[in-house]
Amino acid sequence: MPRHLALTVIIALGFGAIFLFSASVNASAAMQITVTPTSQITPTFDTARLAQPPTVFPPQQADNGAQTYWGMCMVCHGDHGQGLTDEWRGSYPGKYRNCWESGCHGSDHPINSFEILETGAPALVGAGKLARFSNAFELYSYIQQNMPLFPAGSLTSEEAWSLTAYILRLNDRQPDGFILNDTNSSVILIHRKVQLPESKIPGSLILAGILILSAIGLSLQNNQHE
Repeated sequence: MPRHLALTVIIALGFGAIFLFSASVNASAAMQITVTPTSQITPTFDTARLAQPPTVFPPQQADNGAQTYWGMCMVCHGDHGQGLTDEWRGSYPGKYRNCWESGCHGSDHPINSFEILETGAPALVGAGKLARFSNAFELYSYIQQNMPLFPAGSLTSEEAWSLTAYILRLNDRQPDGFILNDTNSSVILIHRKVQLPESKIPGSLILAGILILSAIGLSLQNNQHE
């Protein structure tokens, strides 16, 4: 083969190799799939907040109210009485987080229910809250007549009293060992803690008096038999 022809073939093969290598690199680059990271919603809500309150024995009135609140009120008013905040609605399943489109809180609410403003169910705890009520009896009356959301006004008197006691406890307004009822609840204020007067008679004197009365009763009983 003439030298000039061989040189031409070598040059042609060299350009062909360069072309094939370049095409291969470009094809490989074209076949690579670029994965764009997508934002994932990381659940941050602590589901332990949804747990039922522990039982207490013997339960006080407010302890019973805590159980009733958990079952009937917490879903709207929050686990700490903070109200229907955006943060609290994070505990709802996704499709129910816009309450006013779910058919339960809007203008198409069920019969025997009521509409909730888009500001949400009100908070029950904190300064300036429960402003419409001055004492426990007023709060109880409202709860019994209007709660829960559905059907409104379906609570028993006992449930309404226990809920009132629990809400007072959340606000540090419920005196220890005090049982609310129709007679005494008007003296328990919503916006100021009432300190109930303690007995000024020492417990030892009360016990001594009981023993003396018991002895007198036994003496009279024995005299009657004689």
